Amino acid sequence: MKRKEIAIIALIGAYFVGSEVYYARSIQPEGVRTAADHLARFGPPLSVIRFECEEQTFFRVSGKPPPWWVMAVPSSVAAYIYDDKGSLVDWCPAPGDQPSFDKRWPRINPENVTLEEFANHFGAR
Repeated sequence: MKRKEIAIIALIGAYFVGSEVYYARSIQPEGVRTAADHLARFGPPLSVIRFECEEQTFFRVSGKPPPWWVMAVPSSVAAYIYDDKGSLVDWCPAPGDQPSFDKRWPRINPENVTLEEFANHFGAR
């Protein structure tokens, strides 16, 4: 191989690795303590599910997939768990890779919640 071909392959590899790092950092809930913080930092979620676990109500908020220009390939989007008061209690970067997350948070009586209902419940609008 010529140096030019090696350089092109190295650049493509660096782009893929950089994309994975960028995506991993962009989904971390640093500074997010409440549902309102979540909406301010991440914007509207992909979906919200209200469910019961250990006789308490929780919300599972699904993150968004990477933007089209980011070549990250997560097994699933991030998931964030908020209690009924709106406090972040847990999160997982890729629940598809970590079955223990779903075992920790079994969704009993799951119910889809609209973004508006979620935001209004926590005074985020």
